[in-house]
Amino acid sequence: MTDNSIIFRGNAGAIIYNDNGKVLAFERRDTPGNWQFPQGGINKDEAPLKAIKREIKEETGIDPETQLILKGEYPDWIVYVIPPEIRKDFFGQVQKWYIFKIKNPELNIDLDNVQTPEFINFKWADFEEITKQIIDFKKHTYEKLNEWFNRNFKF
Repeated sequence: MTDNSIIFRGNAGAIIYNDNGKVLAFERRDTPGNWQFPQGGINKDEAPLKAIKREIKEETGIDPETQLILKGEYPDWIVYVIPPEIRKDFFGQVQKWYIFKIKNPELNIDLDNVQTPEFINFKWADFEEITKQIIDFKKHTYEKLNEWFNRNFKF
């Protein structure tokens, strides 16, 4: 990687929650034991909200247009740096986060039949649990989101 290629990639993420305040998390295929929320790169000329709706559909099979309700947007962009030993094409990510409520918590999620098979498992959990299970370099992002979620969404 040359100095000219060190960039931060635009990215969007989604927190999906249910009536009980549990969040939907997914276990990464490439790093079992690490759980996270859906997220993904923003394509050129793509709005962040459109990007995360596309990523949710590709990674989880959930259709955001019919199965989710947009409830909020984190007010700022959040940045994280990828450690040099695992860095590939970019230095880190600049993320815009959205929060969605699932319409039917009993929704069948079939991770074997998704367009982008990044995850091997899913669960409904307390936000704090997922914050503890996220890979270290993303931990500060999840801590910020957890604080915001608990301050703005009451159950």
